[in-house]
Amino acid sequence: MGLFDIFKKKKEFKSFDELYTEILDKAYNEISHDDDLDLLTHKEQLFFVLSIYEMEINNGGLCQFFVNSSRAYAGLISEFLKELGAEEHLKLYQGFIDDNNIDFDNLDMFDMDDVEEFEEKNDLYPFDDFDDRFYKLKPLCEYLEEFMNK
Repeated sequence: MGLFDIFKKKKEFKSFDELYTEILDKAYNEISHDDDLDLLTHKEQLFFVLSIYEMEINNGGLCQFFVNSSRAYAGLISEFLKELGAEEHLKLYQGFIDDNNIDFDNLDMFDMDDVEEFEEKNDLYPFDDFDDRFYKLKPLCEYLEEFMNK
C-alpha cells in the first residue's frame, strides 16, 4: 500500500477536485522533492509528479518547473505522460527537451537565486512558446481524473 492510498480514498470525496487538493496537500506536507518516491505506489507517483508538473506550469510556466525543486522529476515526465495517454503533452514536452538538449543528469543550470537569473533563463530557452502551446491542450488534471477512475 502506498503512502496516500489515493485510489481507495477517492470514494470518500464528493468531487475529483476535493480529492486532488487533499492528495497534493498531503504530498507537499509529507514528502520533499529529495525523498524517495518509492514511498508511493507507481500510480501515486504518476499522479503526484504530473500534478506537480501541471501546477508549476500553470503557476509560472515550464521555466518555473525547472527552476523550482520540482525539476528533480523532469526525467519522469515523459514516461508518465505516455502512460497517462496524454500524447499531445508528451510530444510537446519531449520535443522541448530534445530541441533544447536538456540533460536530466545536469539540471544544476536551472538552480538560481534571483529574478534576474530567472529572466535570463526564460530568455535563453523558448519557454513562452512551450507555455502557450501547453495552455491550449486538454488539462492534465482531466487525464488524471480519467486515470483514477480506471
